Amino acid sequence: MRQAASKFLRLVIFVSLCFAGIIHERALAQDETVQLDTSLREISIGSDFRGADIVIFGAVDDSKQKDAEASYYDIIVVIRGPSETVIARRKENHLGIWINAESRSFEKVPSFYGVLSTKPLDEIVDPAILRRLYIELDPTPFEKEPLASDPFEEALVRLKTKQGLYVQNPEGVKFLSKSLFRASLELPTSVTEGDYSVRIYLFHDRELLSWDKSIVEVKKAGIERYLYTLAFDQPYAYGLLAVTLAVFSGLIGWAIFGRS
Repeated sequence: MRQAASKFLRLVIFVSLCFAGIIHERALAQDETVQLDTSLREISIGSDFRGADIVIFGAVDDSKQKDAEASYYDIIVVIRGPSETVIARRKENHLGIWINAESRSFEKVPSFYGVLSTKPLDEIVDPAILRRLYIELDPTPFEKEPLASDPFEEALVRLKTKQGLYVQNPEGVKFLSKSLFRASLELPTSVTEGDYSVRIYLFHDRELLSWDKSIVEVKKAGIERYLYTLAFDQPYAYGLLAVTLAVFSGLIGWAIFGRS
């Protein structure tokens, strides 16, 4: 009886040790994870708004990289503004007058789109994966397959880029140590109000290891915020206020200059 109990006890100890060893091996083989944060969580747009600089910084947990120059990992940072509908029109010259001709409407176009990375995107991951993750300057990112060359789409991307609303920097992310990295991006004065998503993707050997996300809120402040809210929530009151201000301005101008 005692011998059977002793064998059972040894079996329990053996199984427990094996189980502990498996857990230990899995802990040692734990995959890396990436975490991010931003210098600003909220941006206020007032009459003196001149744009804003956002600093994105993050860390790779359980990093296997030896140092900042090892280039073991690649990072892609994507900042996407609120979606909007944009109509691209082509102008034609008729008898010396430029008029609107053919047009195309784009829905769910990001009002702002920034892509920062440690090196060019095609050197980090395959284009098919880029498109699946919406990591590209594309006005139609939700199409399953890339469309043929479209002059309207090319013109839209060109215009957004010229306005500073589409930004791509293949050297915009820098590692500061074996695990810490940093990126910065400037938002122009013409940014749209709303939530801006910030996503970070961690790659190694063209494979996605981890990702993380955060939100930066851009909103109007002061009198601009009040007038903006009034115009959309109470349009009749906004119209009455505008007419009243126009009448008072006219009366004040007449009182000052009309008696000369």
